[in-house]
Amino acid sequence: MSAVKALASALTMESGGSVGREGPIVQIGSALGSTLGRVARLPEPRLRVLVACGAAGGIAATFNAPLAGPFFAMEVILRDFAAESFGAVVLASVTASVVGRAVFGNTPFLDLPPFGLANTVEYLLFGVLGLVAGTCGVAFTRVLYLVEDVCDRLWRGPEWLRPAAGGVVLGGLLLVLPQMYGVGYPVLQNAVEGRYALAFLLVLLVGKVLATSLTIGIGGSGGVFAPLLFIGAMAGTAFGIVVHRSPPSVTASPGVYGLIGMGAAFAGAARAPITAVIVRSNSPASTR
Repeated sequence: MSAVKALASALTMESGGSVGREGPIVQIGSALGSTLGRVARLPEPRLRVLVACGAAGGIAATFNAPLAGPFFAMEVILRDFAAESFGAVVLASVTASVVGRAVFGNTPFLDLPPFGLANTVEYLLFGVLGLVAGTCGVAFTRVLYLVEDVCDRLWRGPEWLRPAAGGVVLGGLLLVLPQMYGVGYPVLQNAVEGRYALAFLLVLLVGKVLATSLTIGIGGSGGVFAPLLFIGAMAGTAFGIVVHRSPPSVTASPGVYGLIGMGAAFAGAARAPITAVIVRSNSPASTR
């Protein structure tokens, strides 16, 4: 398997309903690394490392999280933690992060208030939340593939007309649920800040799954990171609202569970638990 095919295999879920920019940036960075390696006529093992370096740089610059890039590259693309490879992807990630901060500033991709833990018993609840959010992440990928297959079977017209025809259906969904427009970070932030009721959080969760799946089914493209973070935040905050009701003094605010749900959903879908932990802990949004 070539380095580019390995990347494609690792990023098979790189698609978004209100599409995310992270997946395409990772692919662009990896393609750049692959191109440089082929120009230099590097052997396949070295080429794979360059692909991983490009992916690490894309993650680091996008999330303003230099530690998340190397772990994503090692855990998802290379699938090993060899010291030589790790040093290369760390260098690429730190360099990309420095460039990103020089251009865009040291700002988080989410601006959230500080959260804290109310009681040690919550660690048990976090474990349950991991099962819930992880299941939502896996279910999201299953629905995405199912909708894509259904669209392939149903569509009999020319491919150039497929996005327009499917866009009518997707547009109807967006008219009913306009929160699905765009990447969804403002909606995500409102959710973890406690601005939505329980029922609406569940509606947003289902809406994101459908909007994402329809976007891909009709021929669109995007990143898996934003939809998974969105889905995890909705599931986590909804879970937090439920457990916060009895008794409120024992549990933290629902937003804490929303933040944890973001990482859990990504870990369940991408099978990258270390990356999920680092993304959440290394992001300036969660270290205030």
